Amino acid sequence: MLRDDAIATDAQQRIYVVNDSDATVLRFAADANGNVAPTATISGSKTKLADSFGIQIDVDGDIWVSTWKPTVQILEFAPNANGNVQPIRTIAGSKTNLVEPCSMAFDSADNLYVADEQASAILEFAVGAKGNVAPVAVISGSNTKLGAPFGVAIGPANTIAVANALGSLTGYAAGANGNVAPTWDIAGSSTGLTAPNGVAVDTAGNIFATDASGAIYKFASGANGNVAPIATIKGSNTTLEVPYGPAQL
Repeated sequence: MLRDDAIATDAQQRIYVVNDSDATVLRFAADANGNVAPTATISGSKTKLADSFGIQIDVDGDIWVSTWKPTVQILEFAPNANGNVQPIRTIAGSKTNLVEPCSMAFDSADNLYVADEQASAILEFAVGAKGNVAPVAVISGSNTKLGAPFGVAIGPANTIAVANALGSLTGYAAGANGNVAPTWDIAGSSTGLTAPNGVAVDTAGNIFATDASGAIYKFASGANGNVAPIATIKGSNTTLEVPYGPAQL
């Protein structure tokens, strides 16, 4: 079963998928099509993969996976990892504030951002963070308007976009920390949003969201409030059911 932003691509456009049903990470060739075998499979007891949720690839090609059970943690695997291999880094423990990590994203400095649904927070970890370490920034609190954040993406100038499963998209300034108000908040009946779970921002600032209703919505750069999307992918011809992600474009 694919979950959350359980798909990502690397610089070579190879495709990575979290297959939660059997605790594996699969890599497919960039031109994969049809009933093809993966070119790499990360699986086995050494990997610490279990109830895995999100996946991202950093600028160095390292593979990052968020997990819920049996241990709440973020796992990092080396580029081209294959087989029953140990992660090269783990972020886990009481200081991390991780409760139910979902989507992940990286800013231009390769700092890691994690959307944590149950903590209702966006957690930022510094480059090189390892072990039981505290985040360097936490967006959380009533002013943030976060509501079960599932998806997170980094937009132009390191702005932060969030998909909240309780029905909204929210944005925050680069460097945001604490109980801060969003710089924009897309919510309301005109938006079509019911339970957004993935978000992406293109270089022009347009915002894309996947929604559990079976739709992909595009909102114009600068959108705010109860606004209609400028494009919608939805309907029987799309074959969409419950799309998740992507986290970054």
